[in-house]
Amino acid sequence: AGFEPLYVGERQPGRILEAACWAHARRKFYDIFVANKSPIAADALGRIGKLYEIEADVRGQSSTMRHEQRALRASPLLQALHAWLSATLTTVSKKSELANAIRYSLTRWPALTRYCENGAIEIDNNIAERALRGCALGRNNVKSVFMRSRTNQSARCPSVTAVGMGSPGSHNQSDCKNCMSA
Repeated sequence: AGFEPLYVGERQPGRILEAACWAHARRKFYDIFVANKSPIAADALGRIGKLYEIEADVRGQSSTMRHEQRALRASPLLQALHAWLSATLTTVSKKSELANAIRYSLTRWPALTRYCENGAIEIDNNIAERALRGCALGRNNVKSVFMRSRTNQSARCPSVTAVGMGSPGSHNQSDCKNCMSA
């Protein structure tokens, strides 16, 4: 929801185009399958898996080649998946977790399929999330140490609040008077 204002009028020059993450959409079906072995969730996972097989084949190729292969191979699968999701939604309870998973994908469909429009866009944001995980973990670990102090001066420590600076190896406490006094 925090990014929504960025996407308003996204077809205007200079605006940001949303590209949604298939890993997030897939996870909803995966959780349902693990919980109750739903054949519908299994079918969805199989269909999404075919999209990932195509990505494995085109990984490392130029964005032009990725775009061409996605148009040729993934676009028909996506059209079939959309039709299947739409039809399946009418057959499941509207309040079920399965319906929620289907609605999640259908609501984000233009953003989920945007990767087929541009070979430079990834099918998911796993690479970005993995790259940021160390920063977020380090920042949170450093914050938790400071939050235990009585003076609670961590809010004034720029190295704790800056993105990427919270990793333990990049935070030099001896250079930060807020850290020393905490």
